[in-house]
Amino acid sequence: MQSTNQKIKNAILNSFLDKNTFEQNDEYAAKLIANAKDETMYNRILDEVQHCKSFTFAVAFIESGILN
Repeated sequence: MQSTNQKIKNAILNSFLDKNTFEQNDEYAAKLIANAKDETMYNRILDEVQHCKSFTFAVAFIESGILN
């Protein structure tokens, strides 16, 4: 059984480098959030915060439109 660190590593490598070599893991895979009608950055953040045990925000910049 893989450790969480190994699962995250494989998911990152699968998402950005080589889908044929590294194991896919939907829980940790990279996803594009384009603020479309059905999926906004606000909704994704809200969902993640509501379902996690703990969280830390590291923000480089944030625009008011993201929070609406």
